Amino acid sequence: ARAQTKQVITFAYTDDINYAPYVYAIRNGIVHSDSVEVKLLPTAIPALLQSTGTKQFDLLETSPLLLATAVARGLDARIAGTAGIVKGGRFVFVKKDSPLKSPADLKKKSMGVTAVASTLVAHIRAVLAKQYGLNVSLDNGDIRWVDLPLPTLTSALERGQVDSAYLIHIASLRALESGQFRILVDMTKDFRQAFQVEPLTSVLATYDSKIAEKGAALREAVRMLRASAAYATSHSAEVLGAVSGNGQISAKELKTVSVDWYQVRFTLTEDDRKMIKTIFDIGKEEGLIQSYPPLNKLLWE
Repeated sequence: ARAQTKQVITFAYTDDINYAPYVYAIRNGIVHSDSVEVKLLPTAIPALLQSTGTKQFDLLETSPLLLATAVARGLDARIAGTAGIVKGGRFVFVKKDSPLKSPADLKKKSMGVTAVASTLVAHIRAVLAKQYGLNVSLDNGDIRWVDLPLPTLTSALERGQVDSAYLIHIASLRALESGQFRILVDMTKDFRQAFQVEPLTSVLATYDSKIAEKGAALREAVRMLRASAAYATSHSAEVLGAVSGNGQISAKELKTVSVDWYQVRFTLTEDDRKMIKTIFDIGKEEGLIQSYPPLNKLLWE
């Protein structure tokens, strides 16, 4: 009877095994609520980004740069927390026998990337500009950017279709394991050194209209998401073993890509605020966004 009176809050997030540990505790009833049911909706990235402006979900994971652009155009979106935080594992690779020996050698060379105007690529552009002095303009800069689907980047590099490739997640792990490639740039390490903060890839968003309609339920849903993410960290062996049980990836590999290299916590700490402001400032500098509102107006706490 209690379950029937619960208010349903929909949450759309990236449909990738890397994210599965962070919603495990909700999916399995370990984190629950007497008043709210969080309906988990893993969603393909293109559909997730497209849905940001439609307000079809109560809460969603989305790109901070896309969100800033949408807000500038009048969308009543708010940030309720950080989502994807990069801890490592994002590298620019070259072939083992490549003549490219340093990031400076990337000048006038090609780099394979996925979603060239995305937050993902904004990170490596920021590092190459600030740490290595390269002109990272998407047009007529020092690097020829080649936009390719992530699953094809490694093979494109192997076949010589691109001189370098920026890889993440499983693709990066497989490249390291293969022994066929060499790391030219450790994006995360350089980003941390340059900006004194971790690279942020996504945020947890909602809308003023949703807050007005069901604010208390949204707060409870955010609490549940934070608790679920914290459970993934405090009970990592249990969570990784269960999530990797489908055979797609081993628990050890999942630990690398989802815990060692990544973090999701849905919080709004001072560190989170700094990460959000940093990616907004990078987006402005790279011409990906025109402006963004003051954080105290954009954040929902």
